[in-house]
Amino acid sequence: LSYEKDGLMVMEEQEFVPVPANASVMFKQGGLHIMLIQPDNDINEGDSVAVELTFKSGRTLSAQVPVRPATGMKMDMQGH
Repeated sequence: LSYEKDGLMVMEEQEFVPVPANASVMFKQGGLHIMLIQPDNDINEGDSVAVELTFKSGRTLSAQVPVRPATGMKMDMQGH
């Protein structure tokens, strides 16, 4: 969840992303995205990391995803 507060964009960690039945969700830079919080290893722009998404049904989806730079917006990522 992102919102503006005092001229800064604030991001809050979400435990899940609701996906309505027969719908899809697009993760993309500048929009809904996955942020790694306290990763086990150092990661750098250009690296690839394994992610696993778990759905309410119990089904999982695994993927290798690229690490991309943060956008140029001023952000307060307090707690990240």
